[in-house]
Amino acid sequence: MNYGDKGYTIGLGYERVDPEYKTHGAYYFNSDLENITVNGATQLFDNKVSISSNVGLQRDNLDNQKMNQMTRWVGAVNLNYTPSDKLNLSSSYSNFQTYTNIRSQFEDINNPNPLVQPNDTLNFSQISRNLNFNTNYVLQAREEKSASLTANLSAQQTTDEQGGEELNSGSMFYNGNFGYVRQWKPSELSFSASMNVSLQEATDMQNLTIGPVLSASKSLFEKQLRLSLSSAYNNSYSNQQLQNTITNCRLSATYSLKEKHNFSFTNAFINRKTRGNEQSEGGISSEYNGTLTYSYQL
Repeated sequence: MNYGDKGYTIGLGYERVDPEYKTHGAYYFNSDLENITVNGATQLFDNKVSISSNVGLQRDNLDNQKMNQMTRWVGAVNLNYTPSDKLNLSSSYSNFQTYTNIRSQFEDINNPNPLVQPNDTLNFSQISRNLNFNTNYVLQAREEKSASLTANLSAQQTTDEQGGEELNSGSMFYNGNFGYVRQWKPSELSFSASMNVSLQEATDMQNLTIGPVLSASKSLFEKQLRLSLSSAYNNSYSNQQLQNTITNCRLSATYSLKEKHNFSFTNAFINRKTRGNEQSEGGISSEYNGTLTYSYQL
């Protein structure tokens, strides 16, 4: 429930998930949880700065059947700053306890066909803290072409709990993406280059994956046909030791006919070079994957 006036918004929030709550799906794993929060939002400095936040109490043991009850302060804050037409900065922080899918961005980059071979949606972890920072800087903004720089950073902490008590601090996940995007609007052509970094740290383990990605796309025949080409090269390290080198190239095409018939084709090539160790031998493997899809919209 929110109330808004000139330049501000205030409100109350309530969330409750009953004990032993179950669904037929796999995206909601929380149960025995209640949040009571107050929230507010405002804009400052001629709308260049916008701030929104909420804070409140979270508790479990809603039916008083547990030996102990967990009560803690939870909150979230979002900050957006636009000092000029070219630069936009935003950040957010939250310590709300939720279940979410945590995947390295390289799982999507190295997936030969995300539509046919989706990642495991049951791979979830419990997030206790989440911090994000995003920035976008416009290098050029003309009617016929544009260019921009982007940077996205995130840090997430997982927490292992049992019986409402925190057993350890879990793992830290860090993800970074630094990119350049160029568009030529009259020709419907775009190009992007980015550097991606993913780091996972635990008590006795550190996994790092890093590498560049290049991609280009082009629309033809009054946007009925769109072609895309991307290539990536990344190295994976475990405790600072190189484990895998993966090179991939993906070509895709989508064609729309009379707004009802849609054809898509994806062809991917992936080459993996694995370094051997005491437990297993290294080697090189290659994979080709091609998929043709047709869909009809009523």
